[in-house]
Parts: sequence; structure tokens; C-alpha cells
Amino acid sequence: MNLAEVVSASLILMLGCSSSAQLWSQGFRSGAELAQREAHMDRLESLLVASEGTARQLASTQGPATDCQVAAGQLVSHLMVLPLAQASNPPASLSLPQPPGPGLLHLRWEAGGVQRERLLSLSAVGLCQEGANAA
Repeated sequence: MNLAEVVSASLILMLGCSSSAQLWSQGFRSGAELAQREAHMDRLESLLVASEGTARQLASTQGPATDCQVAAGQLVSHLMVLPLAQASNPPASLSLPQPPGPGLLHLRWEAGGVQRERLLSLSAVGLCQEGANAA
């Protein structure tokens, strides 16, 4: 074996090791990003559950309202100050897309580029009387 063969074999080995290290690094980075995304999804799911719990608690303390729009406004003001929404970085934000009908509240929680949505029936949780504002 001469010097040229040793150098070329070393070069091939070095390229293989370098490529392997890059693949490992990419794998670890992807794993960390996936774990962060799952953490955001878990937090947003917890916010959706807390939103429904807040609605049920508000309904139990105040009773059903005659106007679902007023009840929705009260619920939204309570949801904006949920402690879980501000608990970590980035804080979760609540947006309210147009609901498909009266007596419904479309909740969308977003954090870290991930979003979760739920349609909440105000009459089902006891915040307003069904059909009270159907006109």
C-alpha cells in the first residue's frame, strides 16, 4: 500500500464519519423540535379543557343567561386571563373566529406556531338558554 492509497482511504473514512455525525445531529434536532411541538400541543389541549371548565364554572355561579351573546362576552373575558395561557414562553393567544351559529363560541388557542380549535355550545355548558337569541 502506498501513500496515495492510505490518504484516499483516510479521506473516505473521514467523509463517512462527517456524514454520519451530520445525520445524528439532524436527528437530535428533529427530536427536540418534535418534543417542543408536542409540549405546545399538550398545553393547548389543557387550555381547551380549562376553557370548557371555566364555562361550566361560570354557568354554575351565574346560572343561564337569557342572551347568549352577553354570556359569550363574559366567558371570553374570563378566558383571556386564564393562568395557563401566560404560564410559559411563548404565551398562548386566544382568537375567536366567526362561529357557525348563534349560541356557539369558536375558540382557537395558538402558541409556538401550533393551534388547537374547539366549538363550544354555550347552551350545552349551561351559560345561556337554548333558543333565547335565535331570532
